[in-house]
Amino acid sequence: QLIGLKNLTLYSAHVERHELDLNVYINHEQKWAVFAFRGTEFCKLRDWVSSIDIDYERVIGMGSVRKEYYNQLELLFNGKNLSRKFEASNVDDTSSPFLKTLDAKTLVEILVSSHYKIYFTGHSLGGGFATLFGAMMANKRLVDYYVSEYKPAAIVTFGGTPVGDDNFCKFYENQVPAASWRFVYGDEFAPLVPPFTLFRKSKMVHVGECFRTSTPQYCKFWYDEEIKNGITKMVEEKEIFKVLTDHFPQYHLYSLSANPPAVYIDDSARARKKRKVN
Repeated sequence: QLIGLKNLTLYSAHVERHELDLNVYINHEQKWAVFAFRGTEFCKLRDWVSSIDIDYERVIGMGSVRKEYYNQLELLFNGKNLSRKFEASNVDDTSSPFLKTLDAKTLVEILVSSHYKIYFTGHSLGGGFATLFGAMMANKRLVDYYVSEYKPAAIVTFGGTPVGDDNFCKFYENQVPAASWRFVYGDEFAPLVPPFTLFRKSKMVHVGECFRTSTPQYCKFWYDEEIKNGITKMVEEKEIFKVLTDHFPQYHLYSLSANPPAVYIDDSARARKKRKVN
């Protein structure tokens, strides 16, 4: 009730035969909208295939990004292959532009022109979608997706996957006008995948400021370890189950709802190196 759940307009979209699910929650009284992307479902093979996708798509103006992610977001933008389209629910005003069935770009344009605060979020695979979706509309050279005056309030991900290379990172940090926070819990694996492509080390990097919703002492494998060393250590200690359970979204919720919230700035060697480079 505090965030106005009784006064929400809901849009829902799903890309057919793919794993992209998006719900958009809009509060008209407080004038905000949240684009929430579904994360990986453990029982869906297609989700896992996308999460470890090894192919790249070079996108004009923003570097190389994960091809599977980009292709699915293109379908979402174009309104193609959607088994659920952007149809509004809970709109009382029959003259409201939100009453119509919209494509993703048009929906964002209406929100921007109406001065709504826009947030993007997602867990795991959904975190990757949220990051790339938020970036595509800031790229002036992607005329089919670019939204003028687009200034999202924040892009917040939980256990999200990386989506682009160093050039994408530079574009994102220079062109995406939003607070960008990613939360990582313990030794969850999704923020690390794919560490390698089929024949070479992955060139994907994360964007935004990293926070940990667990103490550094709880991180046994990835915190200050190279990935290959962490894998070796994980196998030796027979703790493979830990990297799976640490990825459950409820751990982020437990940590953030604690009093005070259990949130720590990422001070791992990897994060310190990135800050020094920047």
